[in-house]
Amino acid sequence: MTPYDEYQRKLLTSDDASLLIKNGDKLVLGMGVAQPAALMKALSVRVKLDDFTKLPVYYMHASDAAMKTLFVPELMDIVKPHPLFMSHHDREISGCWF
Repeated sequence: MTPYDEYQRKLLTSDDASLLIKNGDKLVLGMGVAQPAALMKALSVRVKLDDFTKLPVYYMHASDAAMKTLFVPELMDIVKPHPLFMSHHDREISGCWF
């Protein structure tokens, strides 16, 4: 099997990838390209559909895509951000002024 064949075998749509995350799981996001906009949107749709009762999310720096889809005020009852570094995005959603 070639690397391309292996890649094709593992390739998923963002919706299918989001289904791998189950209610009760903890989500750890990498930085930059590890937070693709389509996956962040697919996860936010699942949160809006009540697929999760709580979704703790651990990350270093949230991407703009995550901030616009997953870390929005209307989802904060379910999505529980756990930043490892308080960036300007995290200060905005936490209400911190510093």
